Amino acid sequence: MKKLGLFLFIMALIVSCSARQNATAVSNPKQANYIPYYLKVEQAKKLYTQKENQKCFELLDSLFNQFKPINTLFVDELEIYAELALERGKKDKLDAIVEILISDYGYDVADYEGELWENLRKQSQWSHGELKNKYLVFRKNLNVGLRDSIIEIFKKDQSIRRMTKDEKKIDSVDRINEPYIVHFIKRYGYPDFRLVGGNGNNETISPAYLSVLLKHLSLPGAMELEPILLDEVKKGKCPRDIYAGMLDVHTAVLKQETPYTYLGTYKDYKPTDKAATNRAREKIGLPAIPF
Repeated sequence: MKKLGLFLFIMALIVSCSARQNATAVSNPKQANYIPYYLKVEQAKKLYTQKENQKCFELLDSLFNQFKPINTLFVDELEIYAELALERGKKDKLDAIVEILISDYGYDVADYEGELWENLRKQSQWSHGELKNKYLVFRKNLNVGLRDSIIEIFKKDQSIRRMTKDEKKIDSVDRINEPYIVHFIKRYGYPDFRLVGGNGNNETISPAYLSVLLKHLSLPGAMELEPILLDEVKKGKCPRDIYAGMLDVHTAVLKQETPYTYLGTYKDYKPTDKAATNRAREKIGLPAIPF
């Protein structure tokens, strides 16, 4: 009865919000395959850390003419670009960047503290109230039912691991959770910020929740979702690291037979074929691991 109750609860909440989510979907008129984009923003991040700011700015500025900008996990190229554009007085793309930060990622630009956000507000065509309203529209359009379902599943995942080290008991909970995870990803794709939120200190969910839950899928469950999530990586929705971690836990940690090359996301597990790992990483837009 508990399994059925949880399933009906999730289905009711997801269905109740599906029409609104479909209505708020944003099409991308520019390139759809973000694999080359990821590799370029990794180059830009490296230039930025090396203080090669002009080269970094030029690379990102050119890239944003080819792709709708996104904010890659662990890169944050939109913030880097905004900082460097302000320094150079290059403001032609900044309102578009602010719009993406708010509408796609839930940045509360109106009220963030710090020099970058203050300067963005000063140059923006929008007032404080207009910026705040954009953020409130973002919050209103979240699929709260799906978000809360993911949080509930994550709590069950973590609770059993705090209660026991018994692998059979842990696995039994994981197998109960798995059909719901597979269901909502097959229905919605990867639940990104625009769908469930999760970008901010006061959020009740974070990308780490999905990362953990995907790593706890069975091998058949992971293989069922792999093509869907790979497509989401290419669309710029699913973080590369989260997709790779889902596969690597089976390949490297659990030592299971898989058709996938180890992608090197576990520091304690070194690749046996370093060249093959880097070739596989490049195919999903991850930078090569220096050896």
